[in-house]
Amino acid sequence: MNYHGFDVIDVNHHLNDFDHHLNTDVYGYVADAYAERGNASMELNTRLAAMDAQHVRGAVMIAGSSYIRPNGIADTMAVNDAVAAYRDRQPGRFVAAVGDVDPLHGPAGVGEVKRCHDELGLVGISFRGMGFMMRPLIEKAGEMGLVPFVHVGTPNETIWQVDSLAKDFPDLTMVVLYVFNTISQVGSLAEIAERRPNLYFDLSGSVSFETLGLPHLRAIGADRFLYGTYTHSWPLHTKPLGKLLPDIVDSDLSQGDKTAILSGNIKRILNLRE
Repeated sequence: MNYHGFDVIDVNHHLNDFDHHLNTDVYGYVADAYAERGNASMELNTRLAAMDAQHVRGAVMIAGSSYIRPNGIADTMAVNDAVAAYRDRQPGRFVAAVGDVDPLHGPAGVGEVKRCHDELGLVGISFRGMGFMMRPLIEKAGEMGLVPFVHVGTPNETIWQVDSLAKDFPDLTMVVLYVFNTISQVGSLAEIAERRPNLYFDLSGSVSFETLGLPHLRAIGADRFLYGTYTHSWPLHTKPLGKLLPDIVDSDLSQGDKTAILSGNIKRILNLRE
């Protein structure tokens, strides 16, 4: 499968995860859908159909972080087991999986980072919030060769915090998700990207690619950007915002730049097979 000759990999697919912006009981039906028996097949089929319709050959699956933790680290382990199993159901389509670790678990969380690598074969760890308690987890991820996938776009998850994080770990490649969701963050993107060459940015949220994404690609370089759509599990966020893929392909970027954005960069970062 390709789109106008391009192999397309979406780096921003989430498994059974609430959108943290939707903090209202109006969306209670989403939790019900995740919990109901028999809906796992519906979720998988909906995602695969959406990927086909969007000409996406592969997706990087990110473990959900919106789960309750009455059993502590055991609940986190179950979430990571789930994303690894999901990847294994369709390895040709789900090309990699990223785990989740809670810094409040302390040393147990550090052990879970190691398990994600050694036992589950995950390629990265997803982080929300950038407080000092996550530093040991980031350090362990780097030690294990795992890529941090850092979310931004809320008051507690900002590009400026990632700037500080990248300063502390200058040799560790990090993927920054959803920076284009907030205009105030986009204004600082070029400056931060210049001084933190270890950061790579997905383009999800760049609804107006010509206005938001393309100028930054020209200023920073296509080698720093990744195709992503912020897709979640059925029944929420199953379609991309805007029309990012055709906008990239129809732009005046070079063929090489388009290839890099749509799959080449993430293949290099995660050492994915062709």
